[in-house]
Amino acid sequence: MRLNHKLKINLLEFIKTGKFDYVTIGKTKEWITANFPDPDFKTEPKNKLSCWGYGSIEFWFLDNKLNLIHTDHLEYLNAGKEIELDKSFLLDQTKNSIGFIIPKLNEHEIDYDVRHELNIEQIILKITNSKVQLGFGFHDQEISKDNYELLYISLKTVKQP
Repeated sequence: MRLNHKLKINLLEFIKTGKFDYVTIGKTKEWITANFPDPDFKTEPKNKLSCWGYGSIEFWFLDNKLNLIHTDHLEYLNAGKEIELDKSFLLDQTKNSIGFIIPKLNEHEIDYDVRHELNIEQIILKITNSKVQLGFGFHDQEISKDNYELLYISLKTVKQP
């Protein structure tokens, strides 16, 4: 869908609610096409998995339903030409340590669970209400483990029991 203005999306609201504007996990490609700006790119392989890109934000679909909203390109985080992304929640796109993000979450009264993935040296904060995951680790082995940096922001389909 073409808009006559840029859509404004707040990253903090996505983290809190799991809603990327009105887009939520489970929406169909058809719904998104009718109610959201056109993506900057699409990959539509013949299998059941496809990806639409909005700048550095990826929408992954399985069987034509939105299954994952993800970015791991935080060094140039943007939502493409049709969307203005308010990322003021982040200090600096390249220097968001866990020591900076946790106090910000607490300041905004956002509850989260902590999971330590020792085999890949990552810490994952899962937001209680939205199920958005903030993944922390380090690209450089010289970085202190006290300052794990934000590697990705992700929301995926929750598996049903």
